[in-house]
Amino acid sequence: MWSKIRPFMGISLLFCACLWTNVKALEFANVETVIVFRAMSPIAVALCDFWFMGYALPTARSWASLSMIVVGAVLYVITDDGFQVETYMWVVMYFISITTEMVYVKFVVESVDMTTWGRVYYNNVLSIPPTLALGLAFGEFDDLASLEWNSGQIGAVTLSCVVGVGISYTGFKLRKLVTATSFTVIGVLCKIASVLINIFIWDKHANAIGITALCICIFAGTFYQQSSKR
Repeated sequence: MWSKIRPFMGISLLFCACLWTNVKALEFANVETVIVFRAMSPIAVALCDFWFMGYALPTARSWASLSMIVVGAVLYVITDDGFQVETYMWVVMYFISITTEMVYVKFVVESVDMTTWGRVYYNNVLSIPPTLALGLAFGEFDDLASLEWNSGQIGAVTLSCVVGVGISYTGFKLRKLVTATSFTVIGVLCKIASVLINIFIWDKHANAIGITALCICIFAGTFYQQSSKR
């Protein structure tokens, strides 16, 4: 059992780091900013796939796809009226966390023989202690102590837990089938729904040029081709 717990302790710590830095990034930056930095992560993951996982470098078509993602990201940052260096600290930390997590999880999935449900169980259970520690360290439980729960709030939290388990299961299942870079690109593409929801619901989003740049980032990922083992 320890042979399985040990590698998943690393996954759990990285999982918590991604969740925490993502939430903090959304607190200090708009949704599009976080998504653009996420859209840039496939390049870093592709290089890590080559250096650490034994995969070939992306093809010319894939490099063009990844480069267009960067172009769109740079265009967005230039047109972002809310750009502040200190605002992006958590976003950069999220970028580093998500890149590391993508490669390490793929390594564990390939090297540790487990079922998909087993991976979900180990990942979520081992994530509880560091999550509680982070919550205590940043005083997150102070607000919970004074919160008066109602049925709607309890239902929303319960639904989010169910959806979270579904995301965890499908995520681990997909990681087994594709490279870390491909999984990262797929994650970027699904963010278009987040952008559309953000535009229709919230007022804190980018201008027309910024949204166009974001779309360039996302749709460029559709041209990526998965690399094979060297």
